[in-house]
Amino acid sequence: MLSLLLAAGTVGTVGADYLGLLVLGLFNAVVGRERIPGHLRCRPAQGCWASDTDRRLRLEVGTPVDFVVAQCVNCSPCHALNICCEHPT
Repeated sequence: MLSLLLAAGTVGTVGADYLGLLVLGLFNAVVGRERIPGHLRCRPAQGCWASDTDRRLRLEVGTPVDFVVAQCVNCSPCHALNICCEHPT
């Protein structure tokens, strides 16, 4: 099991209750709404998640993202990552 591994990815899809990421250019991961920081809101008309407090912060297709892999679970035949989009302090 991995614990608090900082990784990089790119937003590949934006949904009303998730963000899809391409992690390290190798595999896909999904970040559910419950794991997206509370100050970000989905803006469907703009195709992004945007901050309520910082107009410069937008997550849209192509946006690079640093995140924490809090847990890697082996669910044969696949692996699942427990991802937190909060930057570690």
